[in-house]
Amino acid sequence: MPVLCFGEILVDCLAERPQQSLASEQTWMTYAGGAPANVASALAKLGQSVCFMGCVGNDHSGRALIATLTEAGVNCDYATLHRTLPTRQVYVLRDPEGDRQFLGFGERDPASFADAQFKPEWVAAEGFEKADFLVMGTLGLAYPDTGQAMARALTLADAQFAKVVVDVNWRPSFWPQPELAGPIILEFLRQADFLKLSADEAHWLFQTDAPQAIAQRLDQLEGVMVT
Repeated sequence: MPVLCFGEILVDCLAERPQQSLASEQTWMTYAGGAPANVASALAKLGQSVCFMGCVGNDHSGRALIATLTEAGVNCDYATLHRTLPTRQVYVLRDPEGDRQFLGFGERDPASFADAQFKPEWVAAEGFEKADFLVMGTLGLAYPDTGQAMARALTLADAQFAKVVVDVNWRPSFWPQPELAGPIILEFLRQADFLKLSADEAHWLFQTDAPQAIAQRLDQLEGVMVT
């Protein structure tokens, strides 16, 4: 059953040593990242037929990320290279216990990257024709163009009777106005068939991490997975 993963692919810049602040760290290790792209890569390595749809910059990082997905076996025919905006880089610190802290994007505005400007007209309808599942996050909802592209993706998936899988993947640093995120994400989740979220995200959105209680709040859900 083919899967279409829709959303961000980016470069994670991980601190080489445990640190407490961005200013104190000078050495960074770079990795391919982005939740929908991670899912696509993992599914392809398991032998699943999978396609990725998203937007990166037409720069070295963007082309390298698409090449990495392609080498993993992911169909990237519907990935877009933005002509002017760069591929997103995210700076991530680790504490001594290994827990992550997402610091943001250096001095750049979170809306100034290619994945934040994925226009709805770039969402290719033919990419949905054979998809049985659409996998999405919620980070794109922070940006008007990408949010509209996500709405178009949902419409196309619905026309093909594809099941929608949503990973909340809450990252405040991606949102220019984080205080607006909760209601926007909750409304988006009403269009999901399967929901994946962390215990922290569950308490933030639903005041519980019990999957059955969450399913009762969103009665269209067929499955809830709390990590």
